[in-house]
Amino acid sequence: MLQRAVLISLTLLFPVVSALAADLPRRHSPDLFSPAPVTSWSGFYAGAQVGYAWGGDQTRINVPGFPFTFSGPDHDVSGAVGGAHAGYNFQTGLAVFGVEGDLELAGIEGNARLSGAVAFRATASPRA
Repeated sequence: MLQRAVLISLTLLFPVVSALAADLPRRHSPDLFSPAPVTSWSGFYAGAQVGYAWGGDQTRINVPGFPFTFSGPDHDVSGAVGGAHAGYNFQTGLAVFGVEGDLELAGIEGNARLSGAVAFRATASPRA
């Protein structure tokens, strides 16, 4: 009975085994330890960037021991930002050496004029 089961199993597995023909090239598995192709970082490059910035600020003055906080008006600031950069890289082996320069400009503006007693208002600050 056991011999019959082994014989049936081998008969069923026979078509699964690949044939090695003498006239066909053998397939090799890929070499997992070969180095990756090297990319060269040598050469000139240049670029530019542009953007917009915004923000706000409020002046607050806290005097220790004084029960009030003095607050000034809000300041809103905004404007364009941008620039350009250029450089040159030289690669030797795995090391990369280079020189880069950039020019950045910002046109962010905002203002508030403060004068006299109108400039600051006093608000009660919470005591801990």
